[in-house]
Amino acid sequence: MPAFKFIAEVFTRRKFKGLSQKQNEALIDALAAAKAIDGELKDVERKELMAIVQKLDWNAGESMESYIDRSIEQAVKIEPRSDELGEFFDSIGDRLEEDWLREEAYYLAARIVLADEQIVENERRLLQAMVEGLGVDSDRQQLIMRKLYDEVDVDVTTARTAPPREEPRD
Repeated sequence: MPAFKFIAEVFTRRKFKGLSQKQNEALIDALAAAKAIDGELKDVERKELMAIVQKLDWNAGESMESYIDRSIEQAVKIEPRSDELGEFFDSIGDRLEEDWLREEAYYLAARIVLADEQIVENERRLLQAMVEGLGVDSDRQQLIMRKLYDEVDVDVTTARTAPPREEPRD
């Protein structure tokens, strides 16, 4: 097994038990942004999000589903062409607290982005803002993406790239 594949296998074995509620919420917020950034709330992306968050130990008074819905509502409001996206992921990185969890958040968000096998410009911006805001090392980013492309059987060179969506005019 190539070294990068062996190291990358660690990502799928991570346990989410024992995360603080603050970390749970930060992870959900990051994943909700990945789901909502393209402006379309696709069922395949929601299914991927729900499969991921089922691994969390949820300890809040609010149901996880309610928090996810609220987080998606907030994520839809983030302007991907502004500093707001960078500030959002800086905040997420602080709340995640641990490097392994920041890398995991990036990996899981990228899974959601690729769930529909289409990468739009806003999704590319989101992933770049995550790398910068979460402090994911470029070598680790490449390792994560290689693993992801192997898992979802999507080649970055053949993934459909949708044209940028028209911005609504006031």
